[in-house]
Amino acid sequence: SYERCGSTGTTKAVALKKLGADVTLYSRLGRDFAGDQIKAYLTHNKVPFVTDEIESGTERHINLLDESGDRISIFLPQAPVSIGLDELRLKALIVESDIIVLNIMDYNLPFIPLLKEKEVWTDLHDYLDMDPYYNPFIEASQYVFLSSDRLMDYRSTLKKLGRGGKMVVVTHGKEGSTAYWENRFYEQSAHDFTLVDSDGAGDNYFSGFLVEYLKKRNLERSLMTASVCGGLAIETKELVPESLNYDMLERIMIQKGIR
Repeated sequence: SYERCGSTGTTKAVALKKLGADVTLYSRLGRDFAGDQIKAYLTHNKVPFVTDEIESGTERHINLLDESGDRISIFLPQAPVSIGLDELRLKALIVESDIIVLNIMDYNLPFIPLLKEKEVWTDLHDYLDMDPYYNPFIEASQYVFLSSDRLMDYRSTLKKLGRGGKMVVVTHGKEGSTAYWENRFYEQSAHDFTLVDSDGAGDNYFSGFLVEYLKKRNLERSLMTASVCGGLAIETKELVPESLNYDMLERIMIQKGIR
């Protein structure tokens, strides 16, 4: 067993920063050792961050993984929905941002009405059809990512989520990924990487896709870049590879014959 700083917001913020994005992370942390570790990790990776304090302590996850990379996550403790926060500061950050990555934490729900004029991306993780918890995050976003782990018919789910012109991307672990946009499916196979630890793969995949898509607005190229970025993440115990950068992704894609 080993400890790392992660969760969906931290991992995405660090990966995006390493890939060249100008990113600021908002999160809620306790005044405790875990919170101090996260702040030090973000500072080390030069990620600007804004936090509000929670008395219950910094949220932690216990992740149990098997040899194939499948995972069970136990949350302790979870951050409360209602706490004191600096709304004016957060509103200013939202106004200044070109893109919002909306994490599916329930404490983010009060900010959704502020995002109507923004380009919003969200990651639903292990999405389950018909679970109403996800609806506010889906409705607020133009770009939606999810895993197929709990889906009976992922193509049907993509069509449903893609109504209204949303771009939807579903990952299948080692089986690759599928995107649905403008009534068309795009498939991307996985590439050979050596599994060490699957934690962080989805967040790195998301970050690789976002950065590549902003650069070239090419969906198929973005799927390939994302696949490589997620693959690099499973080859290390770190949630984000220490040496990750965009030039590295391009070199590996060339080596693997990906154009």
